[in-house]
Amino acid sequence: MTTTEQINDLIAGFTDLKTFFEGERQRLEDARSNLTNDLYIKIYVDEINGAEGGDGSLASPFNSLDTALLSLKQGQSAEFRLLSNATLNRRHDDDNTTYRFSGRVADDSGAALRAITVAPVAENSVNDTGGLTGSIMKFCTFVSIELKMPDNDPALFSSVLNCSGFLGVAFRNCEIDGVSGDVPLIGSVSGGFSLGLKSTTYAAMNGRWVEGFASGVALTADAAGGLIDPSITN
Repeated sequence: MTTTEQINDLIAGFTDLKTFFEGERQRLEDARSNLTNDLYIKIYVDEINGAEGGDGSLASPFNSLDTALLSLKQGQSAEFRLLSNATLNRRHDDDNTTYRFSGRVADDSGAALRAITVAPVAENSVNDTGGLTGSIMKFCTFVSIELKMPDNDPALFSSVLNCSGFLGVAFRNCEIDGVSGDVPLIGSVSGGFSLGLKSTTYAAMNGRWVEGFASGVALTADAAGGLIDPSITN
């Protein structure tokens, strides 16, 4: 092989190497740009017009809230945009998650009050209501949601929201219907909890806010061992 041929082979090798690293750089940049979407995604639910096999997009929403929740990977966080009323039929157990449930008009152009009805008996757990559970940390925010509590006996059924670690719960522009039943909203949380209410109305909770506190007890940060704003009566 002549010197010229050796030089040409060397140049070709560097060209291939350059192409390889440029491709790797592009893949890394694509992965970085998609990182936020992978960690926190937007999912649409329409239990009236959604079709089985939907992908959770606005054009093809999931046909049930349970299907939307089951689509997430462990630890993945999401905003669930409800284009219709929905029912929480299952007990979902995920750790280190942030869930936001938002009521939206059908074309997602603005907010609309949507109901989430919590099933009295979960499809996958006969001793639980429908609900959300975790063992490390969980945050749940409800915006423009009417939360319809289940009408169960708390001696037999668990709370709607529970986490043995830290549980953060917030409501904004919501309605909470606790007229029937006694199952609490928040279960006994050993790692602490926070509960925030803004522009939210509630009916006849009567001891249903936090497990372990009698009806009529004032829930302040000191009394309940959690961060509560504003102070409410259990």
